[in-house]
Amino acid sequence: MLSRSQSRQEHEEHHELPRQPSLFVVRSSDGAEFGLLPEDFRDVSTLDELKYNLLSPLLSIPPECLILMNEEGSPLNRDEAVQHLALLANTPASSAVLTPRHDAVTEEAVLTEPPLNPEDPLHSHLSLSLHNLQTLHALISAIQLQHASLALALSNLHRVNTGTASSFSLFLESAQPAMERYEALLTGWEESMDAVGKVAIVAGLLMRHASSGSSGHAREGSTSSVPQPEKQRYLGDYVSRDKMLAVRDGCAKVLAELKLRSEALQATLDGVVTGTEHRDRIRFLVERKNAMTRYLLNEMQKISTLQSDIATMPSELGALDHDLRTRTDNFKHLARLEGLIPAYVATVAEVVRRREYARLLSGQSEKLSSTFSPLSSRERERRVRYRQDYSGKLPWEVRGLGNATDERIPEMALDVMGRDEGLPELEKDALDKLANSFRDLDDALAGTPNPDNPIRKARALLTTLISNIESLSQDFEQISLNQPPPRPPSADFARIAELEAQLRQLEETNDSLSRELQTERSAREEEVAQLDSRASAAENARTALQRRIDSLERDKSSIEQSHQGVVSRSEDLERRLTAESRRSETLERDLASARAAEGELKKQWTAFDQSHTRLQGELGTLRLELDRARLTIAEQEAKLVAAEESQRELTLAIAEKDRLQRRRRVRRRRSRSWRTRGGMGVSWRKRSTA
Repeated sequence: MLSRSQSRQEHEEHHELPRQPSLFVVRSSDGAEFGLLPEDFRDVSTLDELKYNLLSPLLSIPPECLILMNEEGSPLNRDEAVQHLALLANTPASSAVLTPRHDAVTEEAVLTEPPLNPEDPLHSHLSLSLHNLQTLHALISAIQLQHASLALALSNLHRVNTGTASSFSLFLESAQPAMERYEALLTGWEESMDAVGKVAIVAGLLMRHASSGSSGHAREGSTSSVPQPEKQRYLGDYVSRDKMLAVRDGCAKVLAELKLRSEALQATLDGVVTGTEHRDRIRFLVERKNAMTRYLLNEMQKISTLQSDIATMPSELGALDHDLRTRTDNFKHLARLEGLIPAYVATVAEVVRRREYARLLSGQSEKLSSTFSPLSSRERERRVRYRQDYSGKLPWEVRGLGNATDERIPEMALDVMGRDEGLPELEKDALDKLANSFRDLDDALAGTPNPDNPIRKARALLTTLISNIESLSQDFEQISLNQPPPRPPSADFARIAELEAQLRQLEETNDSLSRELQTERSAREEEVAQLDSRASAAENARTALQRRIDSLERDKSSIEQSHQGVVSRSEDLERRLTAESRRSETLERDLASARAAEGELKKQWTAFDQSHTRLQGELGTLRLELDRARLTIAEQEAKLVAAEESQRELTLAIAEKDRLQRRRRVRRRRSRSWRTRGGMGVSWRKRSTA
């Protein structure tokens, strides 16, 4: 953690050393500081070398347990950071790197206050007071470092948790309905299996296959010419119970595994969110240093454990999402089993409805034809009367008014297209039989309270379809009684074009205004968010500063009380303590100015941290979308390669065919020219002989 520490520089100005370190490593578990010199970075160029060769022996912490962070809480995970640290080691300003330690601090390592003996002489009391003052400063410095390290760890945990929580919530929104659907399929597969075994198939649906010889019902055909009665078939004959049981078991295992993994991820995420709600307890532990140290160490260990759990959550979430999309293919067989009876009912009803529609349409066309037939007879009489009275009396002929007696008269011919579609011979009695069978099956299931039984759902569907078929005749009668709709008025295409141009212009204006409004709104929202973040950061900094001032005032009051006790014993000690108090006030003013600068920097860091957290969440979401897009691209590329290969083979085949055709045309031309030359020779010899 890189920070300017003016108080440390002023404190060390009184102890001049030959070589003063400018870079410090702070072990945040106990607040211990270790100085680093430029010579320490002589053989260090990577982070692994920094951990194994320098920091692990110096801090007595295993290399794999080291977590390096700067003052802003950003982890040091790139090798370029080593060069930056080496550069800081050569600068006069002091710096610090916080390294959280995972193991606990023993009680012997905690600073303790020496006991006060009131019987000591005067000079002993003076040295003891000075020692107590130094001890208090050391304790305050250690507590502040531990508090800063805990705040950094918590901010890092919050930043990592935000993106993971958003990704997990998006996954649950898409995965929860699918899991509920799969669980419903597993629950109702037994009823669906029993139901398809009880639904009989109408013989008319199988008659077509039986006549062509391609149906499975003709596999046991005998050599005799006498037709045998066919065995009654059920929908369950086409579904293997053993295979569906195996599919059900596999799907149940996959669904149980997916639910367990999803619940485990949810429990881990809930533990992280629950752990973050206890951060406010830190302020109640300022009174005792030992209790604060134990609590901070426990929280650091919890954060380390939770961060380790969060590190594995993205991979587990991706694997869970992949399994949910790839290992649930067998559920389509259960869905097909559940929809088998409704599909059968709808198919039978559709055949009956189409035949009824064709019958009604044919009857309506015959009725209309018979209605307009008197018009044709009257027109024929009028034309005969014209030919007898007026035809042929003009000195010219009028085109179209012929005198032929077999002249065709315009007639209206209504015909139904596509009447014969080869549909099975099924009528309404087939639906009645099917409804009766469903009613008997439903009565047999009277003791079952489940309203989602496949038989009951299929019966309700069949009732609806029968009512729709019965309403066809009413629709035809209603159409025949109603007046024809009025003809639409002629359209003014010029006016329509003008209105379309005005509409396009208005749409373009609306789009431009919408874009401007959206841009202005985004700018306003961004400005409001920045002001809110600045106000929050300022309030947090003010609160922290007020807490530090209160702590310093309490320390100051305790020190003044001890000073007053010492002053009552000796005037000499009073002068020294007064001088020490003045010096302490000077240091506090310097510290206040340093804290003000630090508060300003922390405001900027808070704004950057919030922006970084939001970008991390968006990055997690975009990564999931990128993975899905990459999978889709890979599949499309494989299809494209296959298509290109087939296109290449087709091109070669076409080229070879064109080459053969050209060769054949050349041969035909040569043969044709040879025959022509041979025929000319024969004719010349005949002339010479004559």
